Amino acid sequence: MKTIINKFLLLVTLFAGAASLHGCSDPDGIIEDIAYGREFSPLNFTHTLSNNVNVTFSWTVMAGIADYTLTLSYADGEGGVYDQVDLIAPLDGDGNTVKTMEYSFRELPGNREWIAELVAVSQRAGVADSKPAACAFATGVENLFLNDGKMGDGDVTATTAMLRWVAGSNVTHLDVTPDVGLIKLTSAQIAAGEYELTGLVTGTSYTVELLRDEAVRGTISFVASDKIDVDVVDKGATRITLAWGADRQVTSLVLTGDDDERNVTLTDAEVTAHTYTFEGLKARTEYSISVYIAGVESGSLVVTTLGQSSLWDFTTGWQPVSWETDQTIDGLTILAASGKNVEIREDADYGCNYLDLRGKSTVKEGEAPSQRAVQFSVVGEGVIAIDCYANGAGRNFYAHVDALGKSFGPVEAPTADNRGKVYIPCPGIPASAKVSIWTDATINHIYSIGWYEGAEAPGQNAMPLDAPVVTADPASVTKGDNTGVTFSWAAVPNAATYTYRLTLTTLNGEAEEVVRLSETVSATRMTVPAETVARLKPGTYTISVTAAAVSDYLYKPSPAGTAALTVADTKLASPAVKVTPAKVTRGDQTEVTASWDAVDGAASYDVSFNGGASENVTGTSYTIAAATVAGLAAGEYAISVVANPADASAQASDAGTARLTVVEASGPGGDNFAWDFSSSAFSDLIARLTAAGSAGLTDLDETIDGLRILSGGSSFRGGTSSGVSYIQTGGKGTASVRSFSFTASASGKLKVVASNTGSGAATDGRSVTVQIGDDAAGAQSKEAGSGSGEPTTCEFDIAVTGETTVYVYSTINGLRFYSIEYVSDGGSGGGDAGTDYTMTLSATAGVLSSNITGLPTSWAAGDSTWTATDDTGTSAITFTGNIYYSTSDTKNIVWYFNKGKAETHVAASDMGKIRKITINPNSARKPELLTCTYGTSATVLAATEPTGTNSSTITFDFAAAGVDASDFRIGFSDTSTNIEIGKGITFRPKNDWFELTMRFRMQNLLALSFDDDFTLTKTEARVKRLRLRFDGYIYSPKLVYSVQLGFTSYDTEPLPGGDMNIVRDAIVYYVPNATWNIGFGQTKIKANRARINSSSALQFVDRSIVNSEFNLDRDFGFFGEYNMRHGEGFNLSAKGSVTLGEGRNWGSSPTGGLAYTGRLELYPLGRFKSKGDVIEGNYEFEERVKILLAGAYSYNHKASRLKGQRGAVMPGDATRNLGSYFVDFILEYRGFAFYTDFMGRSCSDPLFSPETGAFVYNGQGLNVQTSYLFNKKWEIALRNSTLFPDSEVQPLAGYRNWNQTTLGITRYIIGHSLKVQADMSYNTRSRSIDPDYNRWEIRFQLELGL
Repeated sequence: MKTIINKFLLLVTLFAGAASLHGCSDPDGIIEDIAYGREFSPLNFTHTLSNNVNVTFSWTVMAGIADYTLTLSYADGEGGVYDQVDLIAPLDGDGNTVKTMEYSFRELPGNREWIAELVAVSQRAGVADSKPAACAFATGVENLFLNDGKMGDGDVTATTAMLRWVAGSNVTHLDVTPDVGLIKLTSAQIAAGEYELTGLVTGTSYTVELLRDEAVRGTISFVASDKIDVDVVDKGATRITLAWGADRQVTSLVLTGDDDERNVTLTDAEVTAHTYTFEGLKARTEYSISVYIAGVESGSLVVTTLGQSSLWDFTTGWQPVSWETDQTIDGLTILAASGKNVEIREDADYGCNYLDLRGKSTVKEGEAPSQRAVQFSVVGEGVIAIDCYANGAGRNFYAHVDALGKSFGPVEAPTADNRGKVYIPCPGIPASAKVSIWTDATINHIYSIGWYEGAEAPGQNAMPLDAPVVTADPASVTKGDNTGVTFSWAAVPNAATYTYRLTLTTLNGEAEEVVRLSETVSATRMTVPAETVARLKPGTYTISVTAAAVSDYLYKPSPAGTAALTVADTKLASPAVKVTPAKVTRGDQTEVTASWDAVDGAASYDVSFNGGASENVTGTSYTIAAATVAGLAAGEYAISVVANPADASAQASDAGTARLTVVEASGPGGDNFAWDFSSSAFSDLIARLTAAGSAGLTDLDETIDGLRILSGGSSFRGGTSSGVSYIQTGGKGTASVRSFSFTASASGKLKVVASNTGSGAATDGRSVTVQIGDDAAGAQSKEAGSGSGEPTTCEFDIAVTGETTVYVYSTINGLRFYSIEYVSDGGSGGGDAGTDYTMTLSATAGVLSSNITGLPTSWAAGDSTWTATDDTGTSAITFTGNIYYSTSDTKNIVWYFNKGKAETHVAASDMGKIRKITINPNSARKPELLTCTYGTSATVLAATEPTGTNSSTITFDFAAAGVDASDFRIGFSDTSTNIEIGKGITFRPKNDWFELTMRFRMQNLLALSFDDDFTLTKTEARVKRLRLRFDGYIYSPKLVYSVQLGFTSYDTEPLPGGDMNIVRDAIVYYVPNATWNIGFGQTKIKANRARINSSSALQFVDRSIVNSEFNLDRDFGFFGEYNMRHGEGFNLSAKGSVTLGEGRNWGSSPTGGLAYTGRLELYPLGRFKSKGDVIEGNYEFEERVKILLAGAYSYNHKASRLKGQRGAVMPGDATRNLGSYFVDFILEYRGFAFYTDFMGRSCSDPLFSPETGAFVYNGQGLNVQTSYLFNKKWEIALRNSTLFPDSEVQPLAGYRNWNQTTLGITRYIIGHSLKVQADMSYNTRSRSIDPDYNRWEIRFQLELGL
């Protein structure tokens, strides 16, 4: 029995000793006999060291022993005990003693050797404490810096470094070498665990020690440089490919790893390619790579190469075959048997071969497969990669490893549309093994199998690309259509190629042939030729498109995008739709029925009313409920009907359409219509007919102002001769072919003006024919074959008893129709039809409308009235109220009269009988904004257009209402928001206590820079400016404010404290009159023209290099302005300011200095239109020569920034007195503009200590530019700018002079509010220190503003 016990204790002791290794020992050794005189030594006594100076001990609590003594002593130097603690094992949640214990010592002295001893304290009488269990270890250098003493991503720039350590640690200083020295930390910095170093020298290697007094508690090293993102875009067992951004000019790379060290200087071609591949590396080896730009380390990464691989690619070198016995080829064993064969087959879709296992594998649970599987030998763990697809979902691969006796999986195979790779990791393989790949269902298509040693295979962790979005154009054709079909897709980010697959069935007589189209392309479209489409068998054909990257390391091929092409056997005819009644009065409770004849082959019809959702019906009619009709506003409403085929091989018809007209209730006068084909209402139609030439248009079905023009499959032509427009029928017509029609609700007279199609008279009796309703037999005809120079007026008496359609067409042959007019009995007709008055409210200065003259050539704000007379001089129109007028022809006169108020603006008398007043606003408006009254009782006449809906015309129809009047008044009321493009969104309450106009604008920029060899060196693409502006007044129009915010990095120059600087303008003006004003706040300093100009109103993508150097930008202070105005004669303006002198939002001036600026502007020939002196280019097209001559001077006393209100802070808290001077000249005339700007800066002491590299740019600049505007759409501009630094600052400026020549082109869409600009510049610098400066620059910019 004793022998058995001894052996058992021996085993326990051996196990405990093995478990307590890792620098610890059990001094009891092997127990040969049970010793009752002392306790056993503690078991599993181990330690864990963290941060080099923190140690944690753990051990197993022995049964019956809860007390322990832990002693920590120095093992080097003179030795000695560091600390000793008595410990008691705690209880767990169930009241039992815990099974393991831990104890930690923190912040031990570094670089010392230690020994720890743990003694189990006996609680039993007569039994001594145990011998100690011991652990030996050594502390290293403590490092409280985070990330294992490495700088984090983004923590280092070219001049700054953010240091981070364990927050709240017991530290006091930083010691930075070289040059910086000792830095005392504040309590806040210690608590936060952060400190930012600034003013570092780019390219310098720095070492920082974190100290507690003199004790080093952390060390970190870094190189001051801007870090760039470097990506591993591909790697294998022997290679690593890196890539970086196109805007980064990496010049060299350093690689270290194993025994390999490489220092690579990139060639020009490699620099331009922005990529590099290291070849000849070792498999499964870790490499450190550093990236350098111009000798400065700018990035680093650690990359581990992949393991060696074996690849069996069945697409090449494997010929079609069927195996019924096991085969071993190139190390791959194919497991096959009779009746369970395995094949290599041809793939018609991809044009290559593949392995087909022919069914699921034969395998017993826990064993390797025996049939329909593949097998190969490996050494160590690895990953399987299989390129494949299965013919159905839910089919899986497995990998059996004989050395492990188990299978890995399942891994589902992709389906046909998403062919790609699947990966099966096989970890834990100890040495040699056989791996067998098997399936639980048929997976037909296996294109390759790869084995990759280690834990990673190429592309295993790649992200799939987005599936292409594919469209077919056209998406449906009819059998026999001889038209090409294009499948296209949007480019997929990071994709390099696209593989499409399309299987078609064509007909050759009765014989069918399968055509497979498959190709890998870089383009984003493919076209099926028209001759192939013409032979397609009816049916649906689906294309699948997958995207792939250059390498599958980062991106897997995408899922398939698809699109379908439908080939219909036939296309149904369009239904011929009639609407009964075709015209109703607004508010009538009347059912309206749309009907059509049955279409051959149709099973049903989809009916849509007024663009709404379609409704499917099987009959040949559709009823619109009376309640729906009653709720319709006046206007026209389309009803469309599509015939759906009964046979799936046929194609649905095109829509047949008809229109329902809803009119306002008529007065006693009935209907009155006048359609003049030379009027603006028909200009678009005439233009399309003219463009169609002799072929004409055969698909016309349009209704203009109640007149329907229907071609019915035959042609209409059109044109203009001697200023008169006509619509010409291409031959004789009927009510449904080449006809004009309208609805008459009362009897009346019809006048049709028509002629022969040529200049001579026709001799065949061709006539104008008028048909009332369906009575074709009773149609009236009158000859109208006179020559086109003398058209014939044909008059017809029309008798109707209710709403009836009247048709007009030609018989015998074609005619030219010039106008059609209908006056119902009892209206304003009968010899005096009345007069139409048209007011075009977007007129240029000097013209109100074509029938009104006498408008003054210039107005001034504050005029109370003006009067204009018509051409006959017999009637007058008087406008009343204050006039807010601009010479800009984009502004709408009436809408600017006291906008925001309700009052009468237009009054007229002695007009003769008024038939109709038509008002044309500058943009669509709601008709209820205008009120028309007439007579002494001020009777209201409503507009014919529906209320609540914006309309491009507002019409008051006196004749239709049966009103005989010779006077009218137009009242205007608009207290709502006013919106105009380029003028913002304006809010004003009814009490006029304030006005707020909100505007925004943005500039999207693409800029490309090139060196002298025109090699691209830099690409810039960004939102350059994004600004929000608020203007208006508060309390009184004399108290004006302006606020402007900028939100892009270009606009938000950081403040000294690091805050973003989004406020550009914030100022309040007092404007007692147009002569003078004063302001307080922040805005532009009125110094030079180019800076005063808004960046939204430039002729080029941006201002000149001269302005960029010398302009004063914005400042905070007091501003004043005086304007002397004398019409077209001599004018002048004087502007001045006293400001802080430190620039935007600086907050305070530490030196007490201020900036004083004055500017004088002379206008010898009068002022420019619409502030054209602060808008580049002559967009307002000055009819007279206009000139501006201006000069300005600014003195900045004790400036603390190198450019006064701009630039870096002067080193060492220095200040300088700066003087800036400016001279501007502008000339504009009829689209031509010429500008020249001369400016400069002076400082008596422009230089600082050489090591700072700082200086004040003393010198001058000259800018000359000219332009011409074509048709207010296109503008060409040329600019030449030169900088001349003074000789003493030339070495620091880097050149003797700098010249830039720029050619610009602008396409104005809505003035400066919406425009597209492009310019190209060439730079030359004499005696340039940097010979590689960018010579060429090409920029493109889109400007949009509201």
